[in-house]
This record gives sequence, C-alpha cells and structure tokens, in this order.
Amino acid sequence: MGCWLILPEGADPDRLARLVRSGAPAEPLLRLAALLTGDAAALAARLRLSAAEQERLTALRGLPVPAPGADDATLRRLLADTPPDILIGRSWLSGGGPEWDSLRTRIAESPLPVFPLEGRDVLALGLPPGPRVGRLLRAVRDWWLAGGCTADAAACRGELARRVADC
Repeated sequence: MGCWLILPEGADPDRLARLVRSGAPAEPLLRLAALLTGDAAALAARLRLSAAEQERLTALRGLPVPAPGADDATLRRLLADTPPDILIGRSWLSGGGPEWDSLRTRIAESPLPVFPLEGRDVLALGLPPGPRVGRLLRAVRDWWLAGGCTADAAACRGELARRVADC
C-alpha cells in the first residue's frame, strides 16, 4: 500500500527516516510534519486534529527556517514573531548534525525579544485613537525589527515621537 493512499496530501518516508536518525524528539506532530509533503492545513482538518495541533503542524511546516550560521540579530528577529519551540522544530525538519544542534541550543537559550511599545504610548503623544495608531506602531516595530530587536523602550518611544512629528 502506497503512502499516497493514507496521506493523499503527499508523503516522504525518507525524510521521516532522516528525522528519526538525526535524534529528533519523538514528537508525533514533528514526525508527521517530516512525513508530509503537501498541504498541512488540509491534512490537519481531515484528521480532525485539535485547533492547537492544527496550528502547530501548520507552523512547523511554515517559513522561515533559521540557518545554522544565522547571526544573533536574525535569530532575535525570528524569535520576535515565532515561538522558540516552532523554530527548533523547523530546524529538526531542516537537518541534523553539530551545526544544527548548536543552532537549536542558541534558539533555546536566547531571550525572547518583546516589542516594548503599545497603543497607549502613541495615545500619550496626543494622537486620537484610530487606524493611525496601529500604522505608527507597525512602522516603529518594523524599525525595531530591522535593528535586530535591540532598541529599548526609550529608543522606540524616541522613534515613535520622530515619526509623529514627521506626519
């Protein structure tokens, strides 16, 4: 019986075997993500996975995948938008070996970057509530990400004030 009869979304048994040989954790969704070659959301719906399982399977199959040689700024940017366990899972799906082990350790040990501003920071500058608040926050967050997520709250508030003054 071919894999396509069980997984019409597509399957790669060799990829699953490589994952197992690499020493990856025996996590069922990670192994399913390794086996699957097609639409993760369709498979998750067909198997009636829980919402959390559907989200995890889809996230594991998503992008971006960190590279073993990624610099700290790149890892911080990835961690700002993707939970560490998902990045670690994606790294298992990408490869094994010492360089990947080192990357997984770096991800696990990295502090999570948290964007330090909220809507109230924009409102404190005298702007009325509305879509402009969200646009300004997104613009400053993009600036923060581009800088490797190292700007603190004071620097972000300064950038926000500059952008408000420019409008």
